[in-house]
Amino acid sequence: MTIARVSSATLNRTATPVSAPVSAEASVLTILVVDDDRSVAYALDRALTEKGHAVHLAFSAEEGLNTLRDSPADIVLLDLYMPGMDGTEMLRQIKKSHPATDVVTMSGAGSMRAALGTLQLDAFDFLPKPIQMRALMELIDKVREKRATPRHELSPRPLSTLFTVPDLIGKSPSIQKVADFLNRIAPTLCNVLIRGETGTGKEVVAHTLHGRSARREGPFIPLNCSALPETMLESELFGHEKGAFTDATGLKKGLLEMAHGGTLLLDEIGDMPLALQAKLLRVVETKRFRRLGSNTEQSVDVRFVGATHRDLETMVKKNQFREDLYYRLSVFSLHLPPLRDRKEDIPLLANFFIQSVARGKGPHELSPEALSRLESYPWPGNVRELHNIIEHAVVFAEGDVVKVGDLPLSLQRIGSPRLDDVSETLSAVERRHILAVFELSGESIEQTAQRLGISETLTRNRLKRYGRIPVS
Repeated sequence: MTIARVSSATLNRTATPVSAPVSAEASVLTILVVDDDRSVAYALDRALTEKGHAVHLAFSAEEGLNTLRDSPADIVLLDLYMPGMDGTEMLRQIKKSHPATDVVTMSGAGSMRAALGTLQLDAFDFLPKPIQMRALMELIDKVREKRATPRHELSPRPLSTLFTVPDLIGKSPSIQKVADFLNRIAPTLCNVLIRGETGTGKEVVAHTLHGRSARREGPFIPLNCSALPETMLESELFGHEKGAFTDATGLKKGLLEMAHGGTLLLDEIGDMPLALQAKLLRVVETKRFRRLGSNTEQSVDVRFVGATHRDLETMVKKNQFREDLYYRLSVFSLHLPPLRDRKEDIPLLANFFIQSVARGKGPHELSPEALSRLESYPWPGNVRELHNIIEHAVVFAEGDVVKVGDLPLSLQRIGSPRLDDVSETLSAVERRHILAVFELSGESIEQTAQRLGISETLTRNRLKRYGRIPVS
């Protein structure tokens, strides 16, 4: 069951906090729902009241704090995005004045990433909207169990187990090493370079780094250095004054300025042109910059996080990347493992994606055979590819279980060769595999070579032989 919007007749109810009669059972909890969307608040009120809980409603953070002052609650169900004071600020105030109250945050926008900040602020957990009744009641049971346990028996949850962002879910030693390293470097002010193949979750890790730092209340600004031509990239980064160039019809703040007090992610930093690298280096060193067309310098307080799938050390040797910028950005260097090297995490990731994609309206688990196919696949596209495949499977699945037949054809064939497959020549198998990886890599020769573990020269020669690129 999903918490849905209710009728206009229900919406005409008074905004006075609503209470259900308190049951005689010791398990009954007092719950405060804080959400500016009245239809959602009333639906939660009705569902929780039917379970015997005492419910109070508030339609703003300010009203919620006043209600909490007058009527202490066991649990606060708190929407993160509201006009005026937002849910994050209310969470901080609750933890200061009502530390014994458990807070479960809710949001339909930015859902999983927003969880990072709230968990860091000691929220009990996070629920994405639309709210699933089963997930909500399971959380309430966990709070009830926690409150029934003597405090001295409670063990704190290690921060590394609080990850709810898909790319960081896992129990493998490699991903736990990433979590532990993040815990150590996040509180520092030093710049960080995140390395890893395409699809391993570099932006997610950067956001996690920001959420665990002292800058978490400041902005997190990502910039993809490979997505724009050099002139547009410079304008995006530094901003411009009116008349700085032909299309500059007004003043525009750059992302450097917007990231003041927070973190600037330079995604695919290896693709930044050398001329722009020199200008960026000065900002990294001096924390000062000029908008395009301006003679006035501005100071900026930004933590720089670079991310790349490229081999920057080799690029430095070939004079394709500035050595001084490389050392400025890589004070700490973090490598994300490819999914093929942490296959024990595949069941956790796959089931998480099923739950988040289906949202209670489709399958909720994988069949053993389907899971076996996923575990046998090499995952050239890493976690991002796994997410896409699960989306495909959920769409085609019938019933409560994702089966082998719901997976893309390439995964269905794994482990179950047909007679004509067995007779296929080695060269034909090689051709089919190289072309498949070429497609998955967006027809990038460099990425194809990296995923295949062979040189770019050999990759290019094979693709010429197969007619996929012209013979020079």
